Amino acid sequence: MTKFEFRINTKVGVLVIHFDTPEEFENNLKSIDIESLVKASKDKLGNFMALETRQPKPGFENTYRFTPDGLVELLKVPEAKIDTIGLVLFAFDPSPATFNQVARSSGIQDPSVYLSKEMYQRYFTRTKEGYLLNQEGKAWILKDVVPKLKPQSLQN
Repeated sequence: MTKFEFRINTKVGVLVIHFDTPEEFENNLKSIDIESLVKASKDKLGNFMALETRQPKPGFENTYRFTPDGLVELLKVPEAKIDTIGLVLFAFDPSPATFNQVARSSGIQDPSVYLSKEMYQRYFTRTKEGYLLNQEGKAWILKDVVPKLKPQSLQN
């Protein structure tokens, strides 16, 4: 009997991958050509493996959305780059966003320039998995950034 399992939700059910150690899972993932596996499955079984795209937080459906590959697409882009990075991290919350996810989702080639600035560090937490907004960062996005994205007629 296996010790662990990794579950992927699909339109028709759950795909479960069993493994005994995290190392075994990682090694198996390295040896699997995911794109070929998905293509072969679609060819044979149709589009049953289409993964559900993550949904935006309630009330933010017109601000951003998730792409099928898991990135954030901003539907309203803040003027300031730091605000854009913050909004991307807000969208990914509560999951950390990798450097690559932040760069690709924000369109900013080197977000570390902003993430590492002392004046902005109070908003972010860096973990092994990536970057998160801390509580002060979430308050900043909700109080300062989001209101700037609303049309002027709605702000009055």
